[in-house]
Amino acid sequence: MEANANRSTLKGQRPAEDAVKPKPAAHRSGSRYKEKYLSHHPNNLKPSAHTVTTARYQTLREKFDQVNALHEEYEKELELASARIKKLQAENEYVSSRFVS
Repeated sequence: MEANANRSTLKGQRPAEDAVKPKPAAHRSGSRYKEKYLSHHPNNLKPSAHTVTTARYQTLREKFDQVNALHEEYEKELELASARIKKLQAENEYVSSRFVS
């Protein structure tokens, strides 16, 4: 009974030493993506799902546009390289035909 007398908790409650330890901040906050946008809101209020979704869409859209622009640039360079190859092949054929005949 002395063990129970030392504990100042009501029946059914856990004593302080048995309480669950809080998880580190990284585990409590959820995704890091949401943390990134919490600082942009007044008083660090939790943004609405729409705000988070819109921000995620905007980020992905910007990345998509960057990748598309890079892809178009590579396509142009490929066309130029193909044209140079055809020109050099034609020149090689001409030069080799002049030496052979």
